[in-house]
Amino acid sequence: MTAAASLLLPPLLEQPLNPVQVHWSAIVRLVVMAAIVATLWCPPAAALIWLGSALSGVSIHTVATFGERMHASLGLVVWWLVLFLPAIGYSAVFVPSWEKDAPPL
Repeated sequence: MTAAASLLLPPLLEQPLNPVQVHWSAIVRLVVMAAIVATLWCPPAAALIWLGSALSGVSIHTVATFGERMHASLGLVVWWLVLFLPAIGYSAVFVPSWEKDAPPL
């Protein structure tokens, strides 16, 4: 491998993941951590959405229901899913380990 290629492909990306190292429990931990993070992000996101809607003159109900296209409860679930997507990336970076037998932090 050339020096330029080694800069583009870090050593971790050259080798595929060993299927023995990646367990379903690690994926479940990742999803649970992402759900917790998304839930913790809800109050600050709601405050920012409320502030933005108050400054722009749009009702919070219109924002929560995506222009009154869905029920408010479904809108809350959709907004949580919107927060869940970046939380998966955040959790993938900060998940303790992909190994099943890793010691707890």
